[in-house]
Order: sequence, then C-alpha cells, then structure tokens
Amino acid sequence: MTYRMPIKHRTDVITEAQPLSAPRTSRGMAALAGLIAVVAAGASTWSAFRPHHELQAQPTTTPPPAAPAPAPAPAVSGPPLQPRTGPITDEALDLVKRRAAAGETDAMEELGRRYLEGAGVKVNPAEGTQWLQRAAERGAPGAMYNVAVMYERGIVLKQDPAQALAWYTKAAAAGVPMAMHNLALMYREGVGVPADHKRASELLLASARNGMSASMYALGDMYEAGVQGFDRDLVRAVVWYAMALQFQRASPMTQHSNLAQRAEEKMTGLQLILPTEDLQRAQTLGETEFRLIVDTIKSGPKPPPASVLTPPAAPSDPKEQLADIQKLLSALGLYNGKPDGAIGPATRAAIKSFQRSAGMPETGEPSPALAEALRDKVEAAKKK
Repeated sequence: MTYRMPIKHRTDVITEAQPLSAPRTSRGMAALAGLIAVVAAGASTWSAFRPHHELQAQPTTTPPPAAPAPAPAPAVSGPPLQPRTGPITDEALDLVKRRAAAGETDAMEELGRRYLEGAGVKVNPAEGTQWLQRAAERGAPGAMYNVAVMYERGIVLKQDPAQALAWYTKAAAAGVPMAMHNLALMYREGVGVPADHKRASELLLASARNGMSASMYALGDMYEAGVQGFDRDLVRAVVWYAMALQFQRASPMTQHSNLAQRAEEKMTGLQLILPTEDLQRAQTLGETEFRLIVDTIKSGPKPPPASVLTPPAAPSDPKEQLADIQKLLSALGLYNGKPDGAIGPATRAAIKSFQRSAGMPETGEPSPALAEALRDKVEAAKKK
C-alpha cells in the first residue's frame, strides 16, 4: 500500500504582514508562544494522558485492532494571501519603502506582503512578489519559505516544483519548521525530486521537534498505520497525537482547530485500547520528546542535519532507471521480458497494471515515483 499524505496537510499560508516594530509570529507557529509561556512558568514534565485508573484499557492479551487506512488530515491553516495587516499611515509606509530600498530584509518582506494583500497599499502581486524574492535572495528565512510556497502552489509565480524544493531547502536550513514540513511532503510524494521516504521521515521529525504540530500529527499517523518504512508502533503513535494536541491547545488561535480535534480523537481511541504498561511507556517517551522540543524552543530553531538537506545525487541514466523498473515489475510477476531499459508495449502494459493496482494514474510511463512505489511493494512482499 502506498501512503500519500494529503495536500491539505501542507502549511501554505503566506506569513502575514505586520509593522516593522511588531513581533513576527506566523499562524503556523502560533502555538509555540503559548508553550514558551508554559515552560517559562516552570513546567518541566509532560503529561498528556489521563490517569491509568480512568482508562478502559484492554488486557495485555487483547490484540490491537488492524491498522487503519491513513485518513485525510485536517487543514492546519487557511487559504493563502488573506489580508491580516491593519492600516498604515502614509508616513510609516514611506519609511518602509525607504528601508526596503536600502536593503533591509524586514522592510522588503513587509512591503512585499502588503502589495500581495493590498494592506495599506493598492494590490500589486507582481511588485509584492519581487520584494519577497529580493528578501529571499538576501537570506530572509520567512521570505524564502513564502517564495517556496508561491512556486509550489502557483501563487503569482509559475508553478515550479524544482524551485519550490530549492527554496524550501534553504528555508529549512535557516530553521523554519513549516519549510521542513512541506519539504518532507515533497520528498514523500516525489514532487520535484525522486521520492525518498527516509529523508521525508527525518524532516518530519526535525519539524516536529521544532514545535510543528502538523508534523507531530503526521508522525502519529504514520506510526499508527505502519506504512512506508515505519514499523507499526501504537505507543509512538499515541505520543505524537498527544503532542500535536498539546501544542494546538497552547494557543487560543488553534486550541479548537480541526487538527486539534482530529489529534484528540486519534489519541483517545488509542488510549482506550492500549494496555496500562504501554501507556506508561508512552508517558516516558512523551516526556523525553517534550524536553527535546522545549530545549529547541528555548535555544532557537534547530535545522535538520546537513545530510538530510543535501540535495540527492543527480538521477542515473534514464535507461538504467527503466531497467531497474523492469526488474521490479518482474519481481512482482508483472513483466516477463528482459530488463533492457527499452520502453515497449509489454513494459507499458506492466506499468499500467501496477499503477492501476496501486491507485496511481495509469500513464504507462516510468518515473522516480513509480520506481519508489515498486520498491515499497517488493519490500512488503518479502516480509510476508
């Protein structure tokens, strides 16, 4: 089975424009402010579960239910480009423009968002995009993330997965959790780059440990389903669902969000079927992860390891790629010809047969995503 995280799970809101004097907190990171307050007040432990005597836990001999099919996750943010900036005086706007012209990236970002949103100025998408791109090229993390979103979603800029991947990578290296999350989805889905599930999972973990609740939920979902390189682990699943819920509840903006509701449903369902000793393990593991996240928040964003962000090597010769695909098709009993790297009717028919069985578009064409899906299927067959 091929697991593809739904598009709605992406964080795709252009960070909101605010006056230069205001603190810059994007909607995707709103919960962190609340958690920092909790930490500052002296919280040193994490306790997401009800006392064990309140749980209707099953005996240890009761087998866990069958792994559920991954369900679409709730959106973690609203649609992009919603105006969220208050009025600005002509004098203040002139100051922002002069600072932007002088090369100040904060001013470039604010001016770019104002033009995109029509906040205090007449809407001018082209002008706004140019200012965001200039800020991104000067290394502004928020601008790099927003430019990546625009390339990926086709907002003003022409949709370009390769450019989106490049800018998400730069923003992730600068410590933007939302960029790590979206970059993980691109690697998992093979968008703009060959699918790489190991890299995707490492990026999700890095994002989660930087406080990104969408990544926490995604990790819980993958551990619960036990797909694509993740052994099924209900203890880790309930930990990450609980962590996502706690982070969403840390802010009034997100405490009643769809993501919070879905995380609570998932967490509660697992609590009721896990034996007491597993819940105790979950509590211990949750405390460890909580401290890692808190330490990161207190010390500042922590980028993923350089090895995770290093772009993968250039694809091998297309003929060799096709030969590998033919070998994988043969291993599944779908192709009886020679793995000669030449596309023909038999190879196309075999590819379409697999794509149909995997719920993929029936193109009959080889691709990195196809090769990855075939490898997953062959590996799964070996474990049976």
